[in-house]
Amino acid sequence: GGMAQGKVTLRKEDIVVLEIGMRLRDELIRQGATVVMTREVQDLYHTNIERCEIAEAAGAHIMLRLHCNNSSNTNKTGIQIYSPLNSDYARAVAEPEGYRQMGEILLNEMKDAVGYERKDATGIVRLNDNYVGNNWAKMACFLVEMGYMSNATEDLKLATPDYQQMLAEGMADGVYEIALLRGWVTAAPEETTAEE
Repeated sequence: GGMAQGKVTLRKEDIVVLEIGMRLRDELIRQGATVVMTREVQDLYHTNIERCEIAEAAGAHIMLRLHCNNSSNTNKTGIQIYSPLNSDYARAVAEPEGYRQMGEILLNEMKDAVGYERKDATGIVRLNDNYVGNNWAKMACFLVEMGYMSNATEDLKLATPDYQQMLAEGMADGVYEIALLRGWVTAAPEETTAEE
């Protein structure tokens, strides 16, 4: 219920996010991550709490909840990142400023990947307790609104494989930067050349 639908393409949000999710999975695996999907087919449904349980059972460090936005204002564009604020589970992972920092990393990598300027008009990070799926997550969790399907231009972009790939690469790079920040991975040593 309440699923976004493309203004021009008429494509449903669950199809678009699955396409991008599969690209993200492949990019993360290419970068060496272990990935667990909550679904790999369109007609599979899990509750928000079940999705959190899947991530927890897998021992996930981070959970990305992919969505596309919708607004009655068809001029609205941009990427939004929502993070938990006050849930006990969220506080066990990070304080609000820690979540904001991680969200900004993810958002900025996505903006860079799709060519958006790093300014509020192209997207922001919001911390709140409005999303059950964020509040029940026992790991770093971000609801990622990848664009507005109610905006004709973004709807068309979100349906394009090249743009979907850019979003996936931006998210994967953001996950890597968060993993570095949190100490889940260490940076690969710079290649050195011997001088004679």
